[in-house]
Order: sequence, then C-alpha cells, then structure tokens
Amino acid sequence: MQVLFNEDRLKKQIWFEAVKKIKLAGRLDLRQNVTWSKHSLDFKTMLLDGAHNGDALMALSEYISKNNLIPFTLILGMASDKLNDTLWSPLVELCSQAEKLIITPIPSPRTASPEMMEYFLDECGALAHSPEIKYVSSAEDALEVALDYREQPVVVAGSIYLVGLVLQILEN
Repeated sequence: MQVLFNEDRLKKQIWFEAVKKIKLAGRLDLRQNVTWSKHSLDFKTMLLDGAHNGDALMALSEYISKNNLIPFTLILGMASDKLNDTLWSPLVELCSQAEKLIITPIPSPRTASPEMMEYFLDECGALAHSPEIKYVSSAEDALEVALDYREQPVVVAGSIYLVGLVLQILEN
C-alpha cells in the first residue's frame, strides 16, 4: 500500500482494513456443513487451502491449530516439481496433525503420483506418527473416502488445482 499509493496515512489505513476482509476461495477457506449433493451428505467442517510451498503449508498448519481442527482427515495432492527439501519441515508439521491421509493425484500433467507422495512424506518424516493412509486415483475418489470421516474436519491441500477441482465437484 505504501509503495503503490501516494495517499495520507488515514486513507492507507482504510484501504488496508478493506484488504484484510477480502476472502479468496481455496485459501484458508474454512467452511461448515459443506453439502455434497451427489450423496445428499454434509462434511461437518472442511478447510480448503491451495498451500503448495513451505510458507503456505506452515500458515495452514498454524491455522489448523489456532482453529482447533485437530484431529482431521487430510486430502493431499501436489505437483511433483514442488517436492523438494524446503517442504520437509512444513509437511512434517501438517501431516503430524492428520489422523487420516488420503493421497490423490492433482489434475495436472505435473502431478506427483500417490506412491511418489507417500515416498516423499516418508523420507521427510511426515508419516512418523503412522496415520491411516489411503491412495485414490482422483479428487472425487478422495471425497468419497473422506465421506466416511465427515464428522471430523477434512482438510484439502497441496495444490490450487486440487482445491479448485474439489470445489467444482462439490458445487456440481
């Protein structure tokens, strides 16, 4: 704001307060009673976040803790080119809070396979607490599995492509 707008302090503060209220779908997007009309069932609590880098994954973990969403079921899918050692600590933080982990490919040619994701998570120590792990072949299949755990929070993360597809599936 300071760099972009040459205005007085009061006007900048008004703009700053307005920007703080902006909510982006799929970014720390906490929803209650999310109905999946295909099954006429609700997920009690769903958190959608396209977190795909270290900072975003850490912010997601902090948000989960701050909002008492533990234990939760994590639907995770990422691009293979994002899997590097800068994600180790953030993924350990996120996955260590998950009771169940549903690993799915993302709708992109860059997707990491569920097997590749599990190998990466195991290598970085994110699976040390031995969560229940399920592989699925699509975002829709991930939601199908998550229906069994719909009374506890479901967190969808790892790729904005995955979050967008989940939102599309739920809205249809």
